[in-house]
Amino acid sequence: MNSHFNHFLGRLLQLRPWLIDVLRGESGSSVERSGAAQGLTELLCAGGTGLVNEVMKDEILPLIDHPKANTREGVLWVLTFLPSALGQSFAPLIDASFPALISGLSDDHESVRDVAMRAGRVTIRSHGKAHVDKILPSLEEGLNNADYRIRAASLNLLGDLLSTLAGIKTSKGDLDTQEDIRQAERAQAQIALVLGPATRKRVLSSLYLRRSDTAAVVRQAAVLVWKSVVSVTPRTLREVLDSLVEQIVNALASGHPDHTQVAGRCLGDIVSKLGDTVLPEIMPVLKDALYRGDTHTRLGACVGLTEVIGCSSKEQIIKYLDILVRVVDEALCDDEEEVRKMAASCFQNLYTVVGNRAFDEIVPQMLASMESGDDNSRARAINGITGILSIRSKELLPYLVTRLVKSRPITSNQASALGSICTVTGGSIHAFFGTIVPTLLSELSDLFGIELDEEEAFREEALRNCIRSLCSSVEKIGINPLIGEVASKCGSDKEGMRIEGCWMMQVIVEESKSTDVLNVLFRQSSSLTIYYFVGKDKADYYDQIPIIIRELLYRLNDDSKTVLIATNAALSALSKNVSAEELVNHIEFIRNLIASMVSDARRRKGGVGDGEFLLPGFNMPKGKNGAYELSSNRSPFAIFLSLIFVIQVSNHSCQYTSAVSFMEMHQSVKWLLLASVNS
Repeated sequence: MNSHFNHFLGRLLQLRPWLIDVLRGESGSSVERSGAAQGLTELLCAGGTGLVNEVMKDEILPLIDHPKANTREGVLWVLTFLPSALGQSFAPLIDASFPALISGLSDDHESVRDVAMRAGRVTIRSHGKAHVDKILPSLEEGLNNADYRIRAASLNLLGDLLSTLAGIKTSKGDLDTQEDIRQAERAQAQIALVLGPATRKRVLSSLYLRRSDTAAVVRQAAVLVWKSVVSVTPRTLREVLDSLVEQIVNALASGHPDHTQVAGRCLGDIVSKLGDTVLPEIMPVLKDALYRGDTHTRLGACVGLTEVIGCSSKEQIIKYLDILVRVVDEALCDDEEEVRKMAASCFQNLYTVVGNRAFDEIVPQMLASMESGDDNSRARAINGITGILSIRSKELLPYLVTRLVKSRPITSNQASALGSICTVTGGSIHAFFGTIVPTLLSELSDLFGIELDEEEAFREEALRNCIRSLCSSVEKIGINPLIGEVASKCGSDKEGMRIEGCWMMQVIVEESKSTDVLNVLFRQSSSLTIYYFVGKDKADYYDQIPIIIRELLYRLNDDSKTVLIATNAALSALSKNVSAEELVNHIEFIRNLIASMVSDARRRKGGVGDGEFLLPGFNMPKGKNGAYELSSNRSPFAIFLSLIFVIQVSNHSCQYTSAVSFMEMHQSVKWLLLASVNS
C-alpha cells in the first residue's frame, strides 16, 4: 500500500510544474490562477514542510518582482491559500512572505493589490495572535513607506491585526456610539495586555501620526482604526506622549519633506488637543534640536515650532513666551538659509499672536549683537534681522534705519548691517533713500583729504560696500527716488562730495585691479551710485538716462581733475551698458546741454567771451610729454561727446546758419557713434 501511495504522490508532484506554469501564464483568468494556487497549495502541503519551504523560497516568492502582473498575482494567490492550509507550519515563512505581500499592496494593477490585501488578511486572521512579533514590524515599516497605497493598506491590515488581538470585529462608520466606545475600551486593555506597554505606545503613536498624513485616504484609514481601538483620545495621547513626541522629532529630523510635514501637522494637532500638557514636553526637545541637531534636525524643529505656535492659544503663547523667543531667536540666526526661511515663518506666527511684543523681545538683542558683538555674533544677528525683514519689512525698517544711521560716525558694523538689510528689502527700502543716501555720502565726504588709519580705511570700505548693496538691490519702484536723491547731491559745493561721487564709479569699474583708489568722496559716491545703477536691467532705468547724462556732463566743466577722471569712468560705464541705438536718441539733448555749458562759460562774469574755450573734461593731460587728448580712456561715449563738442565749438558764434547743416552734423555723429561701438 505504501508503494501505491508513493507512486500516487509522485504522480501528483509531477503536476507542480504545470500548476506553476498556470500561475505564470499570460492568457489565463484570475479564476484559473486562483484555482492553480489552491491546487499547488494542497500539493505542497502533501509533500511536507520541507518541500513547501524549498518551493516557496526558490520558485514562488522570487516571482513577486516579475515584470508581468499576472505572475505577481499568481504568487499572491498562493500566499492567500497557504497560511490556512499549513497552519502553524507557515510560521517560518512569515518573515519571507510578508514583505512580498506588502510589496503587492503598491502594485500598479488593481487586481494584484486586491489579492495582496486578501492574502494579508488571511495571514493576520490565521497567525496574528500567535506571531504578532513577526507580522507587526512589516506593518510598521509599511506605515512609513513613500507609496501612499502601501501606507493605506498597511493601516487597514494593522486595524485587522489589532482587532484580532483584541477579539473584536473591525467596524466601519463613525464609531461614536456608546457601544463602540465600550468596545474600544475593552480592545485597548486587551491590546496592552498582548503587546506590552512599550510596543503598545509605539504602535498607537505610529497610528496617530498617520492621522496627519499628506494623503486623504491614509488619514481616513488611520482615523477609522484609531477610533476602533481608542475610546478617549486625550487620555490615550497623554499615555503615549513620550513615544509620540520621539517619533515626531525623528520624522522632523528625517530630511524627508513629506515626513517633516506630517510630523509638523501632528505636533500642531496634539498641541491643540492637549495644550499645556504637551508644551512643557515638546519645547525643551525642539530647543535642544535647534542647538545641537544637524541641518535636517534644525529645519524639522522649525517646522514643528511653526505648528506649535500656530495651534496654541494666545494665553499659552504668552505663558511660554520666554522659551519661545529664545528658540525662535536661535532659529532666525541659523547658518543655513533653509532653516532661517522656516524660522521666519515661526516669527510670522508669533507676531500674529503677540504683535509688536515679538519685535521687542527679539530685535533689540539682535541689534546689540550686530553692532558690538564678535564676527560670529554679528553674522548670526544679521542673519536674524534679514530673516525678519523678509516678511515684516514694513514694520521693522523704520526702526532699523533710524537705529543704524542716527549716530555719527556710522561704524563699519552698522554699515555692513545696513548693506545686508538692503539686499532683502529692495522693494521697500526706497522709502528711506532720503535718509540713507545723504547720510552715507556725507560719511564718505568727511573722510576726504584725511590720511586714514587702518580702522578708518576699513570703515570707509564698509560704507562703500553698503552703497553697492543698496544700488544693486533696489527694485524698479525705487529707481526714480534713487536717481533723484543722487542727482540732488551731484551739484554739491563741496569738492570732496563731487570727487567722491565720481570716483566711486571709477572704483567699481576698476576694483578688481586696485583697492588703493578708495580714498575720496561725496559726489564721487553719487557717480558711483549711478555707475552701479546702469549695470542693472536696462529697461528699468532708460527713462532716467537724461538725468544721469545731465549730471555727468555738468561735471565735465569741473575745476577738480579728480572729479573729471571719475566722471570719465562713469560715462564709460554708461556707454558699455546702454546700447548705441539708445544713446543716439539723446544726441540733440546732449548737444543742447553742451551748447548751454559753452555759452555759460563764455558769457558769465569772468568768462572767456569769444576767445578760445576748452571744456576741461575733454582736455585732460595724459602721457609723459603732457600731450592733451579728448578722452583719457577713449570710450565710445567719450568719443561721441567729443565729436559733438568739436562740431559745437567749431563756429565762434556757436550757431548754425541753416537747419540742413545741423541735420548733416546729427547724422554724422550718429554714424560715428554706431561705428565706434560696433568696432
